[in-house]
Amino acid sequence: MTLRLLTLLLFAPFAGAQTVVLAGGGGEGDAGDTAAWSYGLYGALVENGDTDGDGVIRVAVVSRNAETQWLPGYFEWLGAERGLTVDAANVRVSSRGTANSPTATATLATADVIFLKGGDQGAYYDLWNDTLVEAHVRALVAGGGAVGGTSAGAMSLAEHCLCGGRDLISADVMKNARTDWMDDASEPGTSGIHSDFLGVLPGVTVETHYTERGRLGRMLGVLAATTEQAGTDAVLAVGVERQTGVVIRDGVATVHGEGAVAFVRPTGQTLRVRDAGEPLVYTHLRLDRLTDGWAYHLARRRPVLDPLPEGAEAVSFAPGGANSGPLRIFGDDPNGADAFAWVATHDPSPYTLTPSTASVVVRDAVGFTGAGVNDGHRGDRQETLFRALYDHPEALGVLLFDAYDGAAAGALTRRSSTPDRLFPAGEMATIVVDGSTMTHKGLAPTVNRYGVRSAALVNARLHVLAPAAEYRFLQIDTRTRRVRGTHPALHRGSARSSIVPMLSMSPNPARDSVRIDIEAAGAVTVEIVDALGRRVRLVSEGAGSRTVTVDVGDLPSGVYSVRVAGDGERIATPLTVVR
Repeated sequence: MTLRLLTLLLFAPFAGAQTVVLAGGGGEGDAGDTAAWSYGLYGALVENGDTDGDGVIRVAVVSRNAETQWLPGYFEWLGAERGLTVDAANVRVSSRGTANSPTATATLATADVIFLKGGDQGAYYDLWNDTLVEAHVRALVAGGGAVGGTSAGAMSLAEHCLCGGRDLISADVMKNARTDWMDDASEPGTSGIHSDFLGVLPGVTVETHYTERGRLGRMLGVLAATTEQAGTDAVLAVGVERQTGVVIRDGVATVHGEGAVAFVRPTGQTLRVRDAGEPLVYTHLRLDRLTDGWAYHLARRRPVLDPLPEGAEAVSFAPGGANSGPLRIFGDDPNGADAFAWVATHDPSPYTLTPSTASVVVRDAVGFTGAGVNDGHRGDRQETLFRALYDHPEALGVLLFDAYDGAAAGALTRRSSTPDRLFPAGEMATIVVDGSTMTHKGLAPTVNRYGVRSAALVNARLHVLAPAAEYRFLQIDTRTRRVRGTHPALHRGSARSSIVPMLSMSPNPARDSVRIDIEAAGAVTVEIVDALGRRVRLVSEGAGSRTVTVDVGDLPSGVYSVRVAGDGERIATPLTVVR
């Protein structure tokens, strides 16, 4: 089986439904406002059309609470604006008895569109799982109808749904990768991530209110737990901001709204360490952060770049100068951000990005301390960090977490002997965003609630770094952007370093040449092979750290693998060549 075919099978788009809408929460626009964020997003559901040929598009708005007629009326107005006849109604399902009643759920049986309102996805799971409500949603999907949801409703549509009924926050995972806040409240000690619910989007987990509530860390913790629980890295995390969403048609998710949608997935270099009582360690995750007008191909797991959205531009990475002097930055130091080369201000102040005046800084970096502080500004810090990386894609972005629930604040240290290396310290994990692999960037067309235009960043890398007990030599080189250290996932309890290298490539996709950074403790062979496993390039042989530039200008377009082998072990990483 070719690598490309395997990728398509593992990440096949949802089957059946013509249109799926995920909204991140927040109030919809008013009827009559065609410029509102929800106009195109919710309108896509009625545009999917009449599936049973009765001449009317019937919309069922499902909730467990009593609701006003406002949202059904909004759907009817959206239809009228498009010359469509829409009949919308609320369907309240507040008990398992109601969820299993043919009479109470009759509206769902004849619906062309089912829309799940916000609320509590844990309650939705407890009330609707394995009932007629679930059966009607799945039947509509199979019959080509349209399905959507906002906030908890959107999260419920993913195959892997955090719906355990507990209020997990990012700081919980940054403190303890196996926090019991990720358990099911109804069955303590069991996972609150369920893969037996609606399952409209296979291989996906969804997070909503993603920026507003500072949920980047939470989403990464759920992704780590999900991949472990499912026994595969073939999971895509989708983080949707409030008053923002995606319309999914034919396996392509198009972003609408004022904020950003984050698509995060493991790569061939990803390391995941989830030790009980220890902070999460999770490295080399690919981040594609997209804004209004951008699109993402769910099967190919990458943004649609042809054509590029208006205003998008290509970027390249050039390492900066050397660092000098020891340094220690604590996550609970309110002035800690001054230790980075660039200092960003955030809401309610106007956004600015200025050089630090501190005498000793981390070059080519921007960051925030207090990433977990529940002061109403967690989202501001998260949003502003990505906006700063748009302005300086060469910068390393850092989110340091403050002390939480008895755990000391996270920290980064720099030693005089290795001034270009940052070591995680403290008892909370640190999130690092690396733009060295980034290929494109852009800005949303409108200003968001944080007073900035949200940044689109294509092919960045995310790392969650912590001094975990068996990974204490973990570090990131601020110049080369290599994450270094032993690999406990492969050699737990052994003093021997893994031969599996820290491998990075740029650019990817490549046209003429690709730079491959290799770091391996033992001797390895690095080669490029085609989809049939045939070697087309011998890149390098030997041990140690090295950077190799490989000419691929004569290779046909397609998906290849960079394969690394040694000491009986092997990894392979996709490389796309384009013409």
